[in-house]
Amino acid sequence: MIYRLLVYFSFLTTSLAGADQLLVIQGAPGADQFAEGFSKAAALWLEMGERAGADTTIVSPQATGENSKQQVKQWIVDAEKSDASSIWIVYLGHGTANASGAKLNLPGEDLSAKELSEWLANNEKEIVFVHGGSASSPFISALSAENRVIITATRSPSELNYARFGERFAEAMAAPASDIDRDHAVSLLEAFLSASAATETFYKDAGRLSSEHALIDDNGDGKGTPATQYSGLRSLPQKETGPALDGRLARRISLIPQKQERELTPSQAAERNKLEQELESLYSNKNDLPVDEYYQRLEAILNELSQFYLSDSES
Repeated sequence: MIYRLLVYFSFLTTSLAGADQLLVIQGAPGADQFAEGFSKAAALWLEMGERAGADTTIVSPQATGENSKQQVKQWIVDAEKSDASSIWIVYLGHGTANASGAKLNLPGEDLSAKELSEWLANNEKEIVFVHGGSASSPFISALSAENRVIITATRSPSELNYARFGERFAEAMAAPASDIDRDHAVSLLEAFLSASAATETFYKDAGRLSSEHALIDDNGDGKGTPATQYSGLRSLPQKETGPALDGRLARRISLIPQKQERELTPSQAAERNKLEQELESLYSNKNDLPVDEYYQRLEAILNELSQFYLSDSES
């Protein structure tokens, strides 16, 4: 029985519901050569948002002119008041960082990490923020909190050169090849790992030293973890005891969820999420348990999880 359940293991560690509301921010390009890449990535996000059934908005030089910052603020105010349980904010553009802090380069007045943090401070919804541009790492420390996933293109504010990660992240989110665990949904962690690999490949093929190193933060410690700290979808063991590395939440969130996910009621989804957390905790403590006890507890959890996904004829 347990073997049969393990066959379903990758399908049972599924994604949470996709975004209820998606905001795509396209920054000031600065030059025509950058405008095309940002526009293509924005178009990909809009297409994915439509497929996901998310309430999708774009703020761009073409759509809002010099009023981008106020448009972003108003969207955040409206989103906080809405019934949405999750909101996604994706930035495609350049970033800067200096003594006054890190900022998104928008048409007109730029938006700082400090301001964005203040606007989101009282928002208790699940929040995903992706900054695909240069000098983006300070947004991790500014926005990191429980129930949030923050992804940046750089690990340092001094990585100021044009960053390619944002465009590759959009491509990774839309590409079936990014589905590492083959559960028919691309999670945030899978897209992060795929985009990081594609970015690194670009610099290697060009014979250039990489000027950007992406980070992901989803455990609220404000530090971030690079793709090099993962084997598959699991973080590598730490040398010292400390907070769990990032990735557990991001591994369970996708923009476009599976068909089975969309069919779950809110109460079923909550119960499923609780069981998946138990499964993750059990796996983390595997080496501390007798073999028989580990597999008995594993079978019990998988049996309960299977009821959410298997048809009556399969269960």
